[in-house]
Amino acid sequence: MRNIGQNPVVLFTASRYLGYAMQFVRGILVAKFLGPYLFGIWGFLTLMQQYLMYTGFGFQHAINVELAVNALSDKERQAKYINVAWTMTLLIAVLLAVIGAYVQFRDVPLFTKYNFYQYTFALSLIVGLSHLKEVFSNIYRVYGQLNRIMLGEILVATLPLIVVFFYRDEALILAVLAATCVSSLIAILIFIIRPPFALALEFDFPAAWQMMAIGIPLLVYTLSYALITTMGRTVVSIFYSVEELGYFSLANSITYATLLGLRAVTWVVFPSILTKTRDGLPDDEVRKIVNKVNDLYSTAVFLVVFIMILLTPLLNIFLPQYKPVVSILSVMLVMQAVLSVIFGYNTIAVARNQQLKVAGISIIAVIFITLLSGLIGLLKWDVFWIAIVMLGGSILFVVLQAQLGSRLMNNGNIQKGYLTDVLPLGSMIAMAFFVVGSIMNTPAPFGVIGLVVFLISRRHSIQQLSSFAWNKFQSG
Repeated sequence: MRNIGQNPVVLFTASRYLGYAMQFVRGILVAKFLGPYLFGIWGFLTLMQQYLMYTGFGFQHAINVELAVNALSDKERQAKYINVAWTMTLLIAVLLAVIGAYVQFRDVPLFTKYNFYQYTFALSLIVGLSHLKEVFSNIYRVYGQLNRIMLGEILVATLPLIVVFFYRDEALILAVLAATCVSSLIAILIFIIRPPFALALEFDFPAAWQMMAIGIPLLVYTLSYALITTMGRTVVSIFYSVEELGYFSLANSITYATLLGLRAVTWVVFPSILTKTRDGLPDDEVRKIVNKVNDLYSTAVFLVVFIMILLTPLLNIFLPQYKPVVSILSVMLVMQAVLSVIFGYNTIAVARNQQLKVAGISIIAVIFITLLSGLIGLLKWDVFWIAIVMLGGSILFVVLQAQLGSRLMNNGNIQKGYLTDVLPLGSMIAMAFFVVGSIMNTPAPFGVIGLVVFLISRRHSIQQLSSFAWNKFQSG
């Protein structure tokens, strides 16, 4: 137990789960206190925030790659790129704040259906501060110093939760935005006060261009990947009512919070996996690492997702006004489980500078989702079918990405059985039971059968996951 308590990855994951619990509670309370209509406005704001998070020109991604791969031993180069990254990101943050202030205080009529212009200044501040926080988090992650990241994450989760108990209606939206701004600013101060590296403003535009050459392809990659999950919400915001966007947004926020703890683990180990799968290493060695990563991570995600789906009917007790959310949430959770199975393949693609190929695959899936969900929106079918289309697009992405990953590990050839390596038959049957339960609006009985099928078919992977986790905890 002493080793477990001293393991920084375990502590970081535990702090992320604490943050997840607070975000989950905050999301439920905000949904309850705002009601479907105002929560639809809140959902649109978070959707716009997600899009605006791609205005950072990729500096947060570039600094991660530079420190993890290209500047492992060159301290002078590390210092230069750290200072250039945070200086340029600060300029971007200031520019965003100016644009947001102009839109709000000049009453520019943007997205009037959601009263968007009333919140642009606070939203732009949040995005700019988030850019800076991401840059510093990636720097500290590579240095292996997670304590400041943990403290900042807890603050960002705590302060917005506190204000929920003191405000209602539209004032609650403004209060949560303001608390997020304040907590993000404090988190950045935690990073820049007495850092373990030299920190200074440095305007080196040739170095900035070099970083953008690395970061923008990664930004395109992450944006195209994110569009698989955000395009459905975008279509809902266009074709459906504010209340229906509220239902969809609640399902999305719960889905995101559910997997936050596991994402914390992948976030910590990502630089290490990049190093172990970079170009030039033997294919057999890389194949073993990628397959192990895929198996362990996807097994963990499927377990969490399937258990969470069985608990979704409890939402009807706490949020009876959000009854349509249960079926949507179940499908979106399955979708995230599907996307988890190619984590290892995504990593090797980044390590070998093939992220633009992944982006191309993502765009194919996004086009599929956009066309079908747009058709459903035009026909005014139930918003639930948008979630089904997103699940279909995710499966398409996984199939194409598995082909690319197989080629990268087999000298350009597709290995036989590549698809069953990432989507075993037992997992697919279990997924089918959960989706049928959602369609028939009876998730519990079908879900129990699906979980039993998964536990039996993946028992060896579950045992390996348990042994791996326990060994890591014991080793400290």
